[in-house]
Amino acid sequence: MSDKITGTYLIMLIFHIIHIFEEVLAGFHIIDEIFGIRYFLILNLILFIIPLAMIFYLIRNKTFAAYFSLLYAGIMIINGLAHIIATVVTGRYFGGYAGGISGTGMVITGFFLIIFIRRKILNDRISSVK
Repeated sequence: MSDKITGTYLIMLIFHIIHIFEEVLAGFHIIDEIFGIRYFLILNLILFIIPLAMIFYLIRNKTFAAYFSLLYAGIMIINGLAHIIATVVTGRYFGGYAGGISGTGMVITGFFLIIFIRRKILNDRISSVK
C-alpha cells in the first residue's frame, strides 16, 4: 500500500476523532434528543473501531479492505457535508449541528482517500492482467 493512502487514512481517522469530540463539546442536538451521551459514544466507538481495523487489512493489501475503505471515506464525506449544510441552513452550531469544522476536514480528506484508493485498485487490476 502506498504511503499516500496510509497517511491520508490516518488523517481521516484523526478527523473522525476530532469530529466526535466536536459534536460532544459543542452540543450536537441529536445526542440529547435521540441517543443520550452514553449510546452516542458507544455507537461512535464502534463506527471508529471498524475503520481502524480495516487499515490493518489495507496495509496487508486485502482487496475487501480497499472497498470498505472507499465506503468509509464516502460516509465521512456525507457526514461532513451534512453537518456543514445543516449548520448553514439552520444558523445553529452550538447546541445545534456541531461538527462542521471537523466535517470540512473529513470531506477534503475523504475525497483524497477515494482518489488514492481507486488509483491503487486500478493499478492492481492492470498489474494482475499483465
